[in-house]
Amino acid sequence: MQTQKHTNRPESGIGLEGYSPVSYHTQGQVRRGDPAIFAQFGGATYHFYDEAEREAFLAEPLRYLPEYGGFCAFAMGAEGGRAPADPRTFKIVGGRLFLFYNEGGTNTLEQWNEQGDEAGQIARADDHWSAQVAADWLDAEVQARPLTVLVFFRGDWCPWCQGYLKDLGGEFVQRVRARGGELFAVTAQSPEGARAAARDWALPFGVVSDPSLTLARRFDVAITPREQTPLAADATAYPHGMSQPAVIAIDRDGKTLYRWAIDPAEANLGGASDRPVPADVWAQIEAALEGRDAPTEWQTTDLGYMQQHHPRLHSGIKAWLEANA
Repeated sequence: MQTQKHTNRPESGIGLEGYSPVSYHTQGQVRRGDPAIFAQFGGATYHFYDEAEREAFLAEPLRYLPEYGGFCAFAMGAEGGRAPADPRTFKIVGGRLFLFYNEGGTNTLEQWNEQGDEAGQIARADDHWSAQVAADWLDAEVQARPLTVLVFFRGDWCPWCQGYLKDLGGEFVQRVRARGGELFAVTAQSPEGARAAARDWALPFGVVSDPSLTLARRFDVAITPREQTPLAADATAYPHGMSQPAVIAIDRDGKTLYRWAIDPAEANLGGASDRPVPADVWAQIEAALEGRDAPTEWQTTDLGYMQQHHPRLHSGIKAWLEANA
């Protein structure tokens, strides 16, 4: 999921009205690109001033594209509006390109500068855009297939999550795909944390960063306040809190076929343990798909389960519990 940058697809198919996305950053000015020097990305075609700019873009396209899909940054921050922007009215802040509406005597870059608190405006715009992208992503994925399974996990630091997701990456995901479905892991942790989990745990399915908690709130997943998370010292790790473990299965019409969500408590180590084992989760989903009564009992991932299936992770968990007893 593109959690920070989408491409606003113009009717012409030409991104930024033909201005080079690289020149904003390297020259600090708007420069018309050469139509003969182009590259395609995100459904749009971008023109570049010279071949060097094109090569730079191909190496890191997201570095050069405007924030919020090229929509007006002021409107996005104010109310989450997707207002058109004039690519000639821009501002670079911290290496990020922001565009603004400028028409009929209204220049929102001037309003942006007059309002002050630029960091606050950017933070609000980021939150609005992140929420919109998450909602758009989920709607597109659900409509694309007969079954979509979301597994919410705490973060790349959680050994319980690591063991659970690796288990889901075996026979469970194969069964989901045999039904024409797909599995995604979802965390409220930053995109860096999501990428670390996907990479370090070698997961065979996508990992989605949802720091806005849009997906967690849609399915009423428990949320731990940021200051109570294990990464509270890092304000960027969980900007709005941490979503707790949950498993949600949805059909193409958006109907929830299966829902399990932890209620964090001391007995389950604050939401870490006691997740339904993958085989039992699939039995529930399969029953819903076939219109049968679902099983009423299931096993959970307690310490014994972790010791049997993930002895290395269990050793670390046991040592932590003993140290914090």
